[in-house]
Amino acid sequence: KDRDFTVAEGGKLESRQVFLNELPPPAQTSVQRTIGAGKPLRIDQVFDKKKGVFPFEVESLVDGKPYDFSICPKGAFLGIDQ
Repeated sequence: KDRDFTVAEGGKLESRQVFLNELPPPAQTSVQRTIGAGKPLRIDQVFDKKKGVFPFEVESLVDGKPYDFSICPKGAFLGIDQ
């Protein structure tokens, strides 16, 4: 599988693309519950210690409209990305 990575200017890994089946089970359940019949388009794991967790940012389509949100590895909904 091809995947994308985001690397900071200094060489630090900022994020990596992951696939739904690679998420921890609670996070998979949270994504599926949040988008219902929608479609996940892209999921990135973000390596940002400021947030205290390494959240997953999800880009999806719900009812044909973009719906982007973040969840933590344990499945807690962290909010809608605007």
